[in-house]
Amino acid sequence: MIFLTGRDATADRVTGLDAGAVDYVAKPFDPAELVARVQAAVRMKLRMDDLSRRAVTDPLTGMLNRAELDQRTVEQMALASRGRSFACVMIDIDHFKLLNDRHGHAAGDEVLREVARRIRSSVRLSDLVFRYGGDEFLVLVLDADAARAEVVGKTLLRVIGCSPVPVGDGLVPVDISVSIGVAGWQLEMLEPEDLFAAADAALYRAKRLGRARVAVSA
Repeated sequence: MIFLTGRDATADRVTGLDAGAVDYVAKPFDPAELVARVQAAVRMKLRMDDLSRRAVTDPLTGMLNRAELDQRTVEQMALASRGRSFACVMIDIDHFKLLNDRHGHAAGDEVLREVARRIRSSVRLSDLVFRYGGDEFLVLVLDADAARAEVVGKTLLRVIGCSPVPVGDGLVPVDISVSIGVAGWQLEMLEPEDLFAAADAALYRAKRLGRARVAVSA
């Protein structure tokens, strides 16, 4: 917001800036200067928007980051306590360390980006997708219980593993699979970590059963 006014007293300028203006232009004004001030304000707004976006997203995959996950989960817990439901789908790439060791970290990054793309393409726009850390991703499935989230998990299992990911200059095809744990939010879950722990336990049960499958929290 830029104030354009005939009032030029210092007190008026202070009042305008305190009200949230990014600039204060008093009449008479030079049109070229006004255009320059508007352009500067637009550049500042774009920079601030970019900084805000970077603060909540993972730079490699473009997904929301772990810090934002905690905030969004708290918000969903508040809604769920008033009657809405949501669930957590935790996704881990199988044998990712072996992939990194065999093909290099750059190839691993390509796989992470492609898995992120396949996840985003497989969930609703209303669902929230995050990079949980390392080779793990997490989806908050909104307005859904564990049974509905299990369906989402099975879709992700199929889509993520549907075709190899070409990596490196030679576009070497790399087969990938994921293990998935699902947990629905329960009233006794007082902290975000309670929900994540339930999904994580289900995820590790999927791994113990042979990987490349979905397990649901009891």
